[in-house]
Amino acid sequence: MTEPEARLALLQTELSGLQESIRSLDNTMFQIKGWCVTASLAIGGFAAGYRGLGYSERIAVVFPAFIREARTPNTFSIYLFIVVCLLIEMIILF
Repeated sequence: MTEPEARLALLQTELSGLQESIRSLDNTMFQIKGWCVTASLAIGGFAAGYRGLGYSERIAVVFPAFIREARTPNTFSIYLFIVVCLLIEMIILF
């Protein structure tokens, strides 16, 4: 085996290990996303089934506090992301 062939074999081995690591990370991220969807649907189902206050009364209580919190610069982007995700979920489910 010549030196270039040995280098090529080493490079192929390293690339194979790197590809396997990326596949493993993708699998882990897919599982995390699945758990996030499951948790959000469970929370939404629990909130929909809660009979304490009416839907409009809950919104009237929570919405002003949410807007005040969402306007702060350090949390605006995360709340915007969550709202967009919830809107997409609502479109998909209804």
